[in-house]
Amino acid sequence: MKRDEVAAFAARYDPDPPHARQVERLSLLLFDALAPLHRLGEAEREVLSSAALLHDIGWVGGVQGHHKRSCLMVLEDKTLPFSDEERTLVALVARYHRRALPARKHPLFAALSPEDQATVSALAAILRVADGLDVGHAGAVAGLACTLGEEAVTVALTPCGPVDAEVRAAEKKGDLFRAIYRRDLVVRPREQNGQV
Repeated sequence: MKRDEVAAFAARYDPDPPHARQVERLSLLLFDALAPLHRLGEAEREVLSSAALLHDIGWVGGVQGHHKRSCLMVLEDKTLPFSDEERTLVALVARYHRRALPARKHPLFAALSPEDQATVSALAAILRVADGLDVGHAGAVAGLACTLGEEAVTVALTPCGPVDAEVRAAEKKGDLFRAIYRRDLVVRPREQNGQV
């Protein structure tokens, strides 16, 4: 199975595979909840899953620039089970999990079709938020539910520990989300009674 091959590859380089798996899980929960907004399909969901698992493999060379290194590693390693198009999309989504937003001044992104640029941006927006939701690498978010409004998307977290840092990080990393989905992003823990 493709996911197992990707996860095994990631585990060779990523210093914290449980974080990558948590980010993948949260990314897919967000992807599914946001389906009415992004209207992407199963192929794009697989790209997001792979990018989430691979987003931190660049840590093998240190924290600085690890997002760019992750991108290059995905592009250069032909043992990963991707077509050329998938490889480029996965690499770019992983690259944009932090720091700079997708931009036409980046040659690899600029070379994509407008449709693929939109896909990378939509998926990277989700990955950034999911990465923020595990900023402490502690798996503090057990689950989430989204309420899609005309002006905002509210993400209600089911915590299994303190999530103040995760809320702040997800909202901070929501910059691309706000631009792509044209809605504010509100992240809140659920109360014990299920209320946000």
